Amino acid sequence: MMKGVIVVGGNYIVSIQYSKDNEPIVLSRGMGYMDKKIREMERDMDMEQLKIRIIKNEELARKLFYGTEASKKLPLGLSRLLVELGDNSICRR
Repeated sequence: MMKGVIVVGGNYIVSIQYSKDNEPIVLSRGMGYMDKKIREMERDMDMEQLKIRIIKNEELARKLFYGTEASKKLPLGLSRLLVELGDNSICRR
């Protein structure tokens, strides 16, 4: 079972963690400098061992960035979009 998702695309990055009830919560959002720093941290960690999947999808990353707030639950529409678009764009290492 995945504990989280990192969605990247263009200059956008959004990290999502699943709660005990399997609800997606936005941990952080980044653009530009923050995007670069989060990507550096991602490169230094073993995402598979941490049970975090990486989704590379610019459209999804942009919609999540502008449609969410950190520390809030993912809105239902964006949660569905994450499943629809994310399942086809998973980056496996």
